[in-house]
Amino acid sequence: MNIDRRCSERYPIQQLNCIGVLKNHRETCHIKMINISEIGVLVQTCKKLSINEMCVLCLYAINHENKGLTIYAHAQVCHCEFSDNSYFIGLEFTYFHPQRANYINHFIDDVSD
Repeated sequence: MNIDRRCSERYPIQQLNCIGVLKNHRETCHIKMINISEIGVLVQTCKKLSINEMCVLCLYAINHENKGLTIYAHAQVCHCEFSDNSYFIGLEFTYFHPQRANYINHFIDDVSD
């Protein structure tokens, strides 16, 4: 995807329980979602990733009705910054399973309420 990342509205995540798992070719680590858009997500983690590195995400949140929502996606690292003893990683979605492609919109609806 070669999309202008700044053109997609970002939704800050207010919930404490928006977490996930990120897996690259070397390891798996836990992440906390900071904000999300239709084309990507900003996460906080203790691991540094390289720009353009490909990874697999499992994002999980509980909505206002206490229902869990899980998204599986492939993403590419487009930003990595160290701050406050954590890495802030900008990830651009590159693939969703076709049956799950509309989950990102449901996910955004749930976290933006």
